[in-house]
Amino acid sequence: MFAGRTVLITGAAGGIGRAMTRAFARRGARCVLVDRDADRLADLARTVDGAVPMAVDLRPPGAAARCIAQTVEACDRLDVVVANAGTTVFARFEDLRAEEVHAMLDVNLRAAVELVHAALPHMGRGGHVVLTSSMAGFVGFPLQTVYSASKFGLAGFGDALRIELAARGIGVTTLLPGTVATEFLDRAGSRDPDTSRTLGRWMRRAGTPPERVARAAISGIRWNRRRIYVGWDAKLVRVVDGILPFALPFVLRRLTRWYLGRRPR
Repeated sequence: MFAGRTVLITGAAGGIGRAMTRAFARRGARCVLVDRDADRLADLARTVDGAVPMAVDLRPPGAAARCIAQTVEACDRLDVVVANAGTTVFARFEDLRAEEVHAMLDVNLRAAVELVHAALPHMGRGGHVVLTSSMAGFVGFPLQTVYSASKFGLAGFGDALRIELAARGIGVTTLLPGTVATEFLDRAGSRDPDTSRTLGRWMRRAGTPPERVARAAISGIRWNRRRIYVGWDAKLVRVVDGILPFALPFVLRRLTRWYLGRRPR
């Protein structure tokens, strides 16, 4: 179903992005790969026939729109946009620097909105938008406050946009993965590197394989699904929060109080 179609993927050099790239490429898509890590991006592009790599930092305003313009110029069409780029900082909110707050909001939310806004004039019936939100996009997590805010925003954007675009025949799917077995947390900023490295090791051992997130993206496009909760933990948290909405905040408060008590300011 993707033969001859152009798919743009941001955050392509990360674990989920690489898995998505390979999943789309195997199905015949021409992949435009966007990431700020030029070396990792080049390594990935060499393994994908016909890939168009774009080493771009999405934080500055206008960067995402330029990616769309370059994609249309290089490929003459744009069928699927996957807003997958994301960043986080492991820290309590009051310890975040202003530039860290701006970076998370810029990459996780503003750039995704800008990307889609610039892409829509070039997309026709049968096009699709995929937004990679997070389990933190439907439940707020301490020490990930701004990340949660940006992912909640992305999920809300996807739901509203889906309704608007239905008449044009353009689908919108929001992915809400739980912990994924990638290096995401290892590469994130942190005020507590030891703990974040420990959590990163746990994510790689117990997290959902990124290939499963890629398959969810393919399924979302094929069946035009609104939201897909990916991974055992995302599904469990969704159920628990729906049945016992007080339970998860209670547990998270206890864990956060214990953690912060071990690390006095």
